[in-house]
Amino acid sequence: MQPFLAAEQVKAAYRRYIQTSFPIRRADLRERFEALIEHEKLLWQEPFISLSRPYERGASFEELIREGTLCADISRGQWGFSNLFRHQADATRRLSPLQRKPRNTIVATGTGSGKTEAFTIPIVDECLRNPDPPGVRAVILYPMNALANDQLKRLRTQLAGTGVTFGRYTGDTPPDEVAARERKGWLPRPSEAPDEERYYRREMQERPPHILITNYTMLELLLLRKREQTIFRGVRPRFLVLDEVHTYTGILGSEVACLVRRLKEHTGLAPGELVCIGTSATVKSSGAAGEERRRLVEFATDLFAEAFDEEAIIDERYEALPEAAGAPIAPPRTIDRILLESFNPDSADRVRDLYRAWSGEDLPRGDGGDPLTTALPQTAESSSNSSASSSPRSPLHRSLISRAPGRVAKTSRRRPCATS
Repeated sequence: MQPFLAAEQVKAAYRRYIQTSFPIRRADLRERFEALIEHEKLLWQEPFISLSRPYERGASFEELIREGTLCADISRGQWGFSNLFRHQADATRRLSPLQRKPRNTIVATGTGSGKTEAFTIPIVDECLRNPDPPGVRAVILYPMNALANDQLKRLRTQLAGTGVTFGRYTGDTPPDEVAARERKGWLPRPSEAPDEERYYRREMQERPPHILITNYTMLELLLLRKREQTIFRGVRPRFLVLDEVHTYTGILGSEVACLVRRLKEHTGLAPGELVCIGTSATVKSSGAAGEERRRLVEFATDLFAEAFDEEAIIDERYEALPEAAGAPIAPPRTIDRILLESFNPDSADRVRDLYRAWSGEDLPRGDGGDPLTTALPQTAESSSNSSASSSPRSPLHRSLISRAPGRVAKTSRRRPCATS
């Protein structure tokens, strides 16, 4: 795939969609609309590159077991790693009851940083140390069923063979095996589900799991419908997790705050007995971040009706970058202006010439299977010159010409050789 051509094709398709969906009859307004698209980035921004730095390593499972934060049975889980990130280890220490009373925590780290493991590990540790009597020890609320389903797949691998039970109670959960086979949209128990999983609603009503995965809509129904209120009888939940806690604002936030209070009342939990955990997007740690962090702590306190201390927010930390040994960046290449002005994006030969002049390397040329040859049809030199002179230049062509000043050498018409 040619990324520049693919990007141009996507933008062209999106532009046609907007023009077709919202046609403008007045010529002056249509011209203004086209100018906004072309010059003022109405529909898209320039491409950018985001680099992901490695997270700082924290304690290993063995170290956390030796210091008394986790019990030895935690190693029975299929975690897929032996060493935690720093923020995962910090969250585990705050939520562990072996050293002190677990404290309410907000895990505010970026996407892909392992927020889920930051609260799953201490929850599983609690279930391993206190497996009896059976009942719900942790309630994990997700704002979308897709996130709940993703967590379900993760727990199937991590908790297989541990004895810690779990279940997903959402609209995707069938009542029983008979209903799952008769109704479209419900699926029977999959073969990859371990013995620890309570798959059907009836299973969870009769034998509540240690970890209950659901959403705020279904949790409200669990507190209202008589046949499902049995899930919370016998054992009071120890943990409550709200994923993407920053999304619970406005009316939705008020409803979820009331739901949290009803859950505590229904299960007989007094203030301070429920350990509340929220996951959130990354919080800034400098500048005006102090005010932002304070507002997040106040928000979590109001939402959960539980106190969050000043150290409740767990931030991500990165490994220190190694010092550069030198500056191996080559100076910019000079390109003959004639090569740019005669550039035709529809000619594979011209694209190869420009690529060679810029990079010093040759694009591969295959026998009919070359993706460049497929994307850019070969044309005769005369046809290419005619097309370049008679047709309006493409956005890619205009971009190349506009960026040429300062990096183009006004030399002879002879095409320069690539330099290293």
